[in-house]
Amino acid sequence: MSKKEFTFGIIKPDVTVKGLDEVNKVVADINASGLEVVSVVHRFLDRGEAESFYAEHNAKPWFGDLIDYMVREPVALMLIGGANAVQNYRDLCGPTDPSDAAEGTLRAKYGTSRDENAVHSSDSVASAQRELHFFFPEFQIK
Repeated sequence: MSKKEFTFGIIKPDVTVKGLDEVNKVVADINASGLEVVSVVHRFLDRGEAESFYAEHNAKPWFGDLIDYMVREPVALMLIGGANAVQNYRDLCGPTDPSDAAEGTLRAKYGTSRDENAVHSSDSVASAQRELHFFFPEFQIK
């Protein structure tokens, strides 16, 4: 039997700008995959918060564009649970570039480009714990 885990996800501005119905479609797809969206918080990220969250990328040439993108519209921050949630959610998201993503993945369905790719997923259990603590500090991972 697989161990229940928790992971973190973001529905990004290229989806949220299309409205709540589009956000709800992404949440429904996650839930239909066997994972459970436990909590969703809709809000704007401020620039400092986005820079801090994505600090590991601050030396990349595209860092400024990433931050501008993440603060331009509200996002949906998600706490996601389920068996092997970190890897299963990453698989559901698909590759960063939607044109490389398999049919049925979130990025293939909702992403518009490599830079505007619909969703964020934690890349490891350690990252999931850090990212969940960043946005859901009240949630205690057991």
